[in-house]
Amino acid sequence: MEMGLVLIAGLLIGVIGTGLGGVIIAVLGNPGEKVLSGALGFAGGIMLTVIFVSLIPEAIEMAGFFPAFIGIIAGILLILSMDTLIPDKYFGEADCSKSHLLKTGIILGIGIALHNVPEGLA
Repeated sequence: MEMGLVLIAGLLIGVIGTGLGGVIIAVLGNPGEKVLSGALGFAGGIMLTVIFVSLIPEAIEMAGFFPAFIGIIAGILLILSMDTLIPDKYFGEADCSKSHLLKTGIILGIGIALHNVPEGLA
């Protein structure tokens, strides 16, 4: 498949997914905590599946086991350090679960931004 077509297809899939989420919120209103927690769990499950089925085997194939292992450990340490450095209490939420959900969203956003850095360099 031509690279331009792949680029456009990937862009459209991302835009459609984001737009669909926005339409659902506009029609149904603000979702409850259980719905947001379920959506985060579902998205996390999809990401873990992609990581273990596709990304890790490809990284091992391209660079070998040791560099892939070091990258995995570095990523784990980065996420754990962000979790430690971004305390829940700074968000001013009286409800601990809302504060934790907000913290999870911030860490996820930082992770996505860091994930996109190599793509920007390519």
